[in-house]
Amino acid sequence: MKLSPWVLDKLLGKQMSRELRAHVSAMANAPERASRDRAAATLAVLAERPGPHVNVGETDGGQEISLPLPDLVRLHALITGGSGSGKTMAMLLIVNAMLACSEDFRFGCALIDGAKSDLFLGALYLVKRRLEELASADRAAASRLRRRVRIIDFAGPPATITPFNLLARWPDADPDAFAAHQVELLLDLVPDGDALKLAAAPLKTLVQILSAPEISGSVIDLIQVLDDEIRFADMLARCVDATLLDTVRRQFGSLSRSTKSALRRRLEVLTSSVNVARMFVGRTAPDFRRFQDDGCFVLVNCAGPNISGRLAQFLNTLVVSNFCRAVYARGNPEIPFVVIADESQHLFASQTMREHLQDAGRLSRRYGTYFWFITQNLSASVPDPRLLRLLHTNVGWTWSGRGDPADCAFLKPVMPVAGRRMRPRREAFEAPRFYTDAEERALLIEETANLPNRTAYFSWKGQLSEALRLRTAQLDIPQGRELETAVLSLRSDPTIGQRLSRTAYDQSIRAREVKASVSAGNVESSLEGAYRQNRVTRGSGNGGCRT
Repeated sequence: MKLSPWVLDKLLGKQMSRELRAHVSAMANAPERASRDRAAATLAVLAERPGPHVNVGETDGGQEISLPLPDLVRLHALITGGSGSGKTMAMLLIVNAMLACSEDFRFGCALIDGAKSDLFLGALYLVKRRLEELASADRAAASRLRRRVRIIDFAGPPATITPFNLLARWPDADPDAFAAHQVELLLDLVPDGDALKLAAAPLKTLVQILSAPEISGSVIDLIQVLDDEIRFADMLARCVDATLLDTVRRQFGSLSRSTKSALRRRLEVLTSSVNVARMFVGRTAPDFRRFQDDGCFVLVNCAGPNISGRLAQFLNTLVVSNFCRAVYARGNPEIPFVVIADESQHLFASQTMREHLQDAGRLSRRYGTYFWFITQNLSASVPDPRLLRLLHTNVGWTWSGRGDPADCAFLKPVMPVAGRRMRPRREAFEAPRFYTDAEERALLIEETANLPNRTAYFSWKGQLSEALRLRTAQLDIPQGRELETAVLSLRSDPTIGQRLSRTAYDQSIRAREVKASVSAGNVESSLEGAYRQNRVTRGSGNGGCRT
């Protein structure tokens, strides 16, 4: 019996309609589904890589993003996003994974917090928690990790101090090159430093004299001798290099008193914080090369309620600059070391630091050191588009949260698109039209300004063909005042972090002052004896003796 079309439509029409709609929908969503499938397959391969992994979050589809840590730390990285977008949490997740595998995989990191101290305090809490875990399970492992921790806390409690003498020469440093670098950094960051460039040459000679082993001066001495003739003469009396003495006398003889006073006033920003000034008076300075070669966990805090924004910016730049300089002196590049620089927009605002970071981006990989830059707004801080392009070229992976779309513009070629995003209809019965892939990518870049908290695009060159939109995993860690209270005991403990107690520190300063005064007395006695001997000789030549 042959059924009529009318009967077939009544019997099978609804089913055929449903199947047709499903088929059309599947065809329409095929590009998006293919993109998700490719990402899922890539993440599955990454999760199977050997070595420890870090769970950085999950995709929109709920798939966990587990990344091989050894591969992740051997790349430069860029982390951008506004306040509250989740940058700190993303970094702490990786640091927590590093601490968890510190016994089996030897690599180190430095976290340099230049603004709110959240990153520093969070990392300090993770170190404290890990030490407590190891103390109950393996006391020897806890002791080994404890020896690898270094703390430089410019806003820390007064009971613990890390000596940080800006004029203490690095191991095997050339005196002239060291002095040139320190002066360049000082003049680049002090207010109106460009107006004092004429004083760079005499200031460099003065730094070279003060950093000599027989004097071992500090930046506080440098500030004081600029317009204190008595201290200046006392410092010169202890110098054993006659050539430097002649040079500094000639150079400072040509400087006006007003120029020296202006230089001193600008350098006094370094002493605006009592705690920072106390650290600068120290006899020694941290060994940034050893930090990297030993795979240490270095926690640096440059900000605090008593540290001005200008001083915090200088301290942040000072520490990163020292890491940059120490990279090329590394003796053990087999140990990967990551420098995580928070508030890096301030670093790129300095001409000196832009040059250092440009070289580090190109060369530091050879020495086993990698830089991760955390910033709220990078495109507005890097005026040179060539440097910005070089930075985007050298980074291996990026985390881009809510912020200025210009900071994510470099992601446009790898933004995940479906190709089925409809254009707004101008008329009620207008036929549906779709954006092109290029237009859809541009829209996604613009929409990064409104991403939710802890949501970002993750891109990994050579591993992911498209950027992944992810939600950052949550780390069990206290916040705010509770976090400060939780780490106060560790922050105040001078036995961890290669720090000194206030008592031991003051004793070392007094010992140096006594040695300097004895040295000055010996020099003065020698000069007086030579003077008297000269008078005797001249008197004998004239037929008499004068004393």
